[in-house]
Amino acid sequence: MKIKAQHFFCSWSGGKDSCLALYYALQQGGKARRLLTMVENEERSKSHRLPVELLQKQAELLQIPLTTCVASWEEYEEKFLATIKKFKAEGINYGVFGDIDIPGHLKW
Repeated sequence: MKIKAQHFFCSWSGGKDSCLALYYALQQGGKARRLLTMVENEERSKSHRLPVELLQKQAELLQIPLTTCVASWEEYEEKFLATIKKFKAEGINYGVFGDIDIPGHLKW
């Protein structure tokens, strides 16, 4: 899918796949408005268990605001979708994911 001139958020793990997905979306002319990271107890990311401070530094260097969402695995999808709805209210209608090989993620 082409994302030229579209406002998007990037599901951000801080790893190479989310970074590459962000790079490709920006190369196509997309407008990155947010990075989104799901976290445990406000300290570490759920995906790679990276410190939130490291993810915040990445966001600062990329000059893209980082949104963190605290959720247990049981409430992960519910909170993730609620955050996406907030983004939509801000005019962010697209999401960029580095893990498109997971079929369920294509539905978000």
